[in-house]
Formats: sequence, structure tokens, C-alpha cells
Amino acid sequence: TIREVIKQFTGQKKFKHKYYRFLVRQFWNKQMNTLIKESTESVDLKGNTMVLRLLSAPLKQELHYHKDSIIKKVNKHLGEDYVVDLKIH
Repeated sequence: TIREVIKQFTGQKKFKHKYYRFLVRQFWNKQMNTLIKESTESVDLKGNTMVLRLLSAPLKQELHYHKDSIIKKVNKHLGEDYVVDLKIH
């Protein structure tokens, strides 16, 4: 299937990270509500750390409380425990 071909292709380390970066951004855009998306300046993946840049200080604080939950949901979307940390700036 196409999914298997993509898995084989992304199994190569240099492509896997780029593909996961795409999936993390896709997850954020699909799963977050409009207020959160509009307050998000950027979503990135640096190594195994998801990095969020937000425009709202109260939102930064609120998402800090849900950090573990966000990591679990992102990893579920990726299909493996790839993201180990979440930095919110």
C-alpha cells in the first residue's frame, strides 16, 4: 500500500525527521481550535523536541499545563514515541 511505501521511505533517518516535522505541523493545524491556531506563530520539530512559538502569554501558560498530553497526542499521530519534549516560547 501507499502507507507501507511511505513508511519504508521515511524509515531512512534523514527523511524520517522531515516527514515527522510535516506530520507534527499537520497535527497542530488539524487538532487545535481556531483561537490556538491564530495565536501560533510557528510549529517546529528540533530533534525529538516539538517547539511552539505562541503570541499569547496566557495561552503559553495554559499549554504548559497540558504539555504531557500534547506530547502523547502528537506521538499517537506519528505512530511512535518520537517526540520526547515540548518547548513553548
